[in-house]
Amino acid sequence: MKFVRIDSDGEPVPIGMVGKKFKVVPTQDICQSVERAIVRALPDNLLQDVQVRDNMSYEGSNCFRDYQFPNLTTDVGRHSSVAFRILMFNAYDGSSTYRLLTGAIDGWC
Repeated sequence: MKFVRIDSDGEPVPIGMVGKKFKVVPTQDICQSVERAIVRALPDNLLQDVQVRDNMSYEGSNCFRDYQFPNLTTDVGRHSSVAFRILMFNAYDGSSTYRLLTGAIDGWC
């Protein structure tokens, strides 16, 4: 199965190819499901000021979303703290499967 992304000129751009058994799950559906779970799980005061960052690579075949919760942090000493984060990754090129990581995740370069 071949995947394409439509560019700003309306032209298809190939982003990946997978086998027949690959289950296609649109990133938008995944994000909506994750966000429903977040709203159900966390009180309103922790949902305030949530930062959401999206990144794509390889013409959109790899999609990454980072939810950071600045109102839900923990002190790790040495004048530093880490915030609760949810990291979501989805790929359409067969390189990886869907992944979701949660926890007190420190920022990295």
